[in-house]
Amino acid sequence: MGRTWPNVDATTVRTPGYYWNERLKKLARLSAGEKLPHGVGPWQLIAHEHEGSSSEVTRRIFDRHPGLAINDFTYTTTSPLPRRLPMGDPPRRRPLAAVSVLIGAGALLLALARAAKV
Repeated sequence: MGRTWPNVDATTVRTPGYYWNERLKKLARLSAGEKLPHGVGPWQLIAHEHEGSSSEVTRRIFDRHPGLAINDFTYTTTSPLPRRLPMGDPPRRRPLAAVSVLIGAGALLLALARAAKV
């Protein structure tokens, strides 16, 4: 897995229950306070916390979407937003920062060489 960056663009869940994302084909059972990421399509509240078991909610999803393949469907009981989530391309490194470090290291070596001669 590559580098990861925190996803600060998310919605906090206020109503506990089962949330469905059509694009990800993911069902998430979330508690209040957990987060749903933006940028992956809308999340829809399918059922409140006590409106059936996860199997019943899953059956409802497969009934609504008859073309959904079982291998494409995913289910989670925690937030689909981990603490750190890949956010696309890594931030560009500043070439000046690398050059300044090299110049500083060269100056330090030069100073040590002069001190050794004295």
